[in-house]
Amino acid sequence: MSSGRRVIGVFLWCVAALAPVACTAPGAVQGTGQERVQERVPEMVRIPIPEDMQQLADLVVYRGRVATLKPEEQRREYLAAGQSFSRDPSPYNRIRVALLAAMPGTSFQDDVRAMSLLEPYSGAGPTYDKLRQFAAIFYAQIAESVKARGRAEQLREQLDALRAIERTIIERGQPAPPVKK
Repeated sequence: MSSGRRVIGVFLWCVAALAPVACTAPGAVQGTGQERVQERVPEMVRIPIPEDMQQLADLVVYRGRVATLKPEEQRREYLAAGQSFSRDPSPYNRIRVALLAAMPGTSFQDDVRAMSLLEPYSGAGPTYDKLRQFAAIFYAQIAESVKARGRAEQLREQLDALRAIERTIIERGQPAPPVKK
């Protein structure tokens, strides 16, 4: 599966997982997620939201909210999530810390830690637990990102080495070797 198709697949999966949250009206933040959704839906069409789906939706919304915070507030959230995980190492808290640890552009970004937190779910076989499925997909995404950054660094080093060779040749006054095609 190509990278583009994988990204689209992950996006569609997240949209499907968050569909219950989309039913809430803006500003409805009191109560549990299921209560927020259920109070906006007429009595006749109320459908119970599975706990794992609600937790997944809450995690994604939480990650989005933290991304909008100032750097010092983000750090406080990260530390608080770590403390919650220390007290209660549930899958929810584990994934919550991993989401924050993998957040790009933060002073605490640590993909290695995020991957180690998600590793128990990386080989998750067929499961109906949406939270664990999300963790497995997120683990794969982080691993692919780390691999791509490593490859980019390797190419950058090769380019720097070629530039150094080119400078040496120019300094010696020798003609540059022909470019192979």
